[in-house]
Amino acid sequence: MERKADHQSTAYEKFEPFCKWDRNEDRDTIEIHLKEFKKDQLKAQICKRGILKIFGERQSDTSTKSKFYKEIPVPSNIYDTQGIHAEFINDCLHITMPKRKTIVHEFNESTSAKELKIDRSPKWEFELAKGAAVAAGMAAAAVAVLVPCVVYMCKSAICQVND
Repeated sequence: MERKADHQSTAYEKFEPFCKWDRNEDRDTIEIHLKEFKKDQLKAQICKRGILKIFGERQSDTSTKSKFYKEIPVPSNIYDTQGIHAEFINDCLHITMPKRKTIVHEFNESTSAKELKIDRSPKWEFELAKGAAVAAGMAAAAVAVLVPCVVYMCKSAICQVND
């Protein structure tokens, strides 16, 4: 009974820790400064929806606890979620999020330039030329419609001014 009353009298002080991002080509690192925290007072987990949840709680004094909670989206198409790891060193939580290799990098690494074959058949050149012609025709039609409208609007605005 006494223990329950003591638990209810504890006040929580929420705070936002200082975070520093270090972005590189192959990985992003988050450095979260957590002075006076210990490793066992911190948790970092990634949920199935691709959200990294970081939280911690520590006793500040006899009646107050300090706590924080952060959520960081971690898109699985950008980051290798299985490779994310955290280390707590010198009052800083370092979370490393390796980036996925792009399809271009994987293709370049696995295929040499000699193995790469580009289809340059006349069929593809015709399709490209046909697409360019259609785009040019659409642009010309848009200009043919828009220019008279703009001219009409300008003339209407000028003619309406009476002294």
